[in-house]
Amino acid sequence: MLQLLPVPSLHPAPGCARKSPHGVCLDSQQRVWAICYRPAQDGKYYAMRIDTTQGVDPSTGNIVGKVVEAVDLGGFPPDDAEYHGPYNYSDMSGFVALSATQPAGVWDFVANSGADYTLWHSATLDTTLNGGDLAVEVRAADRITDLPSWSFRRLAGSGGTLPFGTPALKGRYLEVRVNLLRSFGAPSSPVLKKLSLAWGAAGTDLQITTHPKSQVVAVDGAAEFTVTATGVGLSYEWFKDGTPVGTGPLLTVNNVVYTNAGKYKVRVTDATGAYLDSAEARLHVASPDQNPPWTLVDNAQPVLGQPVVFTAQMSVWPPGGPVYYQWRKNGVPIPGASGLCVTSDNQNYAATNLISSVACLDTGSYSAVFTNGYWKMVSEERPIVVYGQNNQPLPILTVTTSGVPILDRNSPPTLTAVTCFTAACYQWYKMDATVGWQAIPNATANQYTFPTPVPCEMVQGLNYYMVEVFDEGRIPHTSDAVQVHGDCQP
Repeated sequence: MLQLLPVPSLHPAPGCARKSPHGVCLDSQQRVWAICYRPAQDGKYYAMRIDTTQGVDPSTGNIVGKVVEAVDLGGFPPDDAEYHGPYNYSDMSGFVALSATQPAGVWDFVANSGADYTLWHSATLDTTLNGGDLAVEVRAADRITDLPSWSFRRLAGSGGTLPFGTPALKGRYLEVRVNLLRSFGAPSSPVLKKLSLAWGAAGTDLQITTHPKSQVVAVDGAAEFTVTATGVGLSYEWFKDGTPVGTGPLLTVNNVVYTNAGKYKVRVTDATGAYLDSAEARLHVASPDQNPPWTLVDNAQPVLGQPVVFTAQMSVWPPGGPVYYQWRKNGVPIPGASGLCVTSDNQNYAATNLISSVACLDTGSYSAVFTNGYWKMVSEERPIVVYGQNNQPLPILTVTTSGVPILDRNSPPTLTAVTCFTAACYQWYKMDATVGWQAIPNATANQYTFPTPVPCEMVQGLNYYMVEVFDEGRIPHTSDAVQVHGDCQP
């Protein structure tokens, strides 16, 4: 049994007003908190921290607990006979205690290194905790729209240099989420004064800025792999399938034969001995007798619910072993649409893709990738457009607007993405006259609402916006551009 003895210095004493507590919970430091159903004598409701080693019941001599801290949850009419206080007991006791005793705030931002496959290794924080706490979480991806696909990694520590640990965190974009937690009774919240990120090789300026690219080269042709990096006293060593094959920032493979096919990467080392490995690039070798693969579709304008069959075929000599296929939609591999090619003479290879009942989401361009241990070929794309029963194309992705044109900058417009499929993630873009489409930071929901007040640069001139939406198969769909304009007046 838990009874409550009030804090002597608090008057009127917070307590449970002749009522046992209806909610008891432990905080992260294993301290006991109690939430009461009825108000105290002053008409207010409290969350109270209990010291279970104090407080003696004079009638029994037993230690029953003593209120040593109290959080005011708000006042209510003292004559409220029905006790219409906050729902702060029973299953809600932990939530109320947490929100009252440890208020929290979150700061989230995305950093762009400017290069794919960037190796991020640490964050350095200048903080003043003020008795509270601070937690940092990170995740990385080469595409900003892929960030939500990865779970956050929580870093150890709340100040100084925090290494990102293993496995290595790689990608062009790094999302950082900082959680600031103020402890109960602290007069100030924790403060994050500065946060800086480090990438490349830890402790040096070494960073790979351009990685080698995969390529397809004909027999007797030449392949060139290049890398660029920053740092002092750089040296380079190239590997094919783990075996050293050359040095220097450029690797040239002349008079290519089938056995040159494989995975290539380079290790860049600086004067301190620190090193980084590049992303792998694959060399595919194409036969001089290889004919470009082609694609056929039996119905390019199917009606909703009808079947569609795609067929891709290629011929090559010499075949060089078994040939595999992977169907793609809009350039992205289709899960499950892959396998071993059908062949009757080890020269002509075929692959089929059946959509038994088309939906609006199936509108797109389809192609097949043929590959074996030496070469890779992609068939020509064939588009289909799914129609409704009214003989009109079914839209996949549209953008609706509200508050456009902008008449009051303090009433920002909202753009909404409407899809005919279940979306996995979103990314909104704004057209920049100099560099083209630019991702809008943190604009990753189905709606994008402009800031308040709307900045003049988002109103004046030609301002175009679009959204890229990924479906559950990670296939991207891009909306048409919409124009936002208005009056840039105070």
